[in-house]
Amino acid sequence: MASGNIDSASLMNAVEAYSSYYNGKKHSYESYENWDEWTRKSIFSVTMLLIGDPLIMAPAPIRRFQNSEPHSNLYKCYDKALESFEIDLRNSKSQNHEQDRHDKFTEEDFVHLLERIGPNDILRILAKTENESSFEDWIKWAIRDAWVDHAIRNYGLFNYGQIDVLSHVFDVSKKTMVNLWEKTKNKSQVILWSEGADHDDDFELAKDVYIASAILRGLFHEKDAFETERSCQHHPLRQHMLTHPILDEIAPLDKKRPTRHTFTDPMKYLVSLIVTAPWKEEKQIDRVILWRENIKKVKLACMLNKIDPRFSIHTEISDEDSILLAIDTARDLKLRIYPKNYEKYIGYARTLFMGCLGFISQPWWFGPTLMTIDLGMQILEKENPFGRKICENRYLKNKRLDELAKAQAGQIDIDFPCREF
Repeated sequence: MASGNIDSASLMNAVEAYSSYYNGKKHSYESYENWDEWTRKSIFSVTMLLIGDPLIMAPAPIRRFQNSEPHSNLYKCYDKALESFEIDLRNSKSQNHEQDRHDKFTEEDFVHLLERIGPNDILRILAKTENESSFEDWIKWAIRDAWVDHAIRNYGLFNYGQIDVLSHVFDVSKKTMVNLWEKTKNKSQVILWSEGADHDDDFELAKDVYIASAILRGLFHEKDAFETERSCQHHPLRQHMLTHPILDEIAPLDKKRPTRHTFTDPMKYLVSLIVTAPWKEEKQIDRVILWRENIKKVKLACMLNKIDPRFSIHTEISDEDSILLAIDTARDLKLRIYPKNYEKYIGYARTLFMGCLGFISQPWWFGPTLMTIDLGMQILEKENPFGRKICENRYLKNKRLDELAKAQAGQIDIDFPCREF
């Protein structure tokens, strides 16, 4: 199974697949069929990583981090996802330089690295990235749903320590860049930008600097992964940065550190089932909860060696057998592919049925008493075993599982942005 560092951009994009709304009302994706390439790659790679070993959040060059209540639905869902996934956040939220394990490669070192790359190469990488087919959707989503919380939690849309380099790259004075940084710390201003207002020259520059900072952050991630001998999965946003020759100098590849995460065919179909099932839920947060629930079931089975080894070891297996194996495993693990409320509804129906029997066969007071006791037990219990059993028998059918397993598996490119030997 895959292990290593996970970047927040990939995890955020994965959560966005279930939680992004236009104007707080209409979902930006009518179904998983409308996911763009970057979203599809993010949700698949993140799901695969979360099924594997415990992860560490890839750190940012800057240590300043501010905890705050989420402003957007996206960050509410993101925070919810982080609650139970085994992702070590200590490095991304550390505020003590002396205790941080990244002291060997500081923000100052990172700035020197950017200076060595030079503005021309940075602008070239930026231009290639902006030509990607998924870029426009990604930046619109980032501005609309991610900017406000990012600015609040990270003290602006980009790092103050990189102002000199960024001023050089975008050919503006340091004073202009400092003023822009101060502006991106202003919550009211960033909210206006996120809502489509006040899109002036400062907004355009803030957007360009934000994109460049997000791309270049991958250099820091790669250096950190090299020092800790861990793999590092990158968001597709950073794919062109990974080809820069300076990486061979600061983080040379060797066989001590895995660099590529690949799917076996059975796992490809099982992951496809996991990432498409949440669309049965209507609410954003419920989709994330369903996604998280199924990941944890598969992860536990892997930890206990209760899953077929063909999911993790590449073997000769036909496409048809891969699908059947994924379907059988989903059924054995009782993955949930239906809304959680269905279990409650069935439980309430049973309560009503028991009450009716009580009215018919017992004294008048027995029916209401029986209904009250049964309903109280359901409210106190987090799970509804009766409702869950009925739902599993109803929905864990070959036809439905086959549909979900094939839904995205055929569209996914299993090679994700990472470096090769």
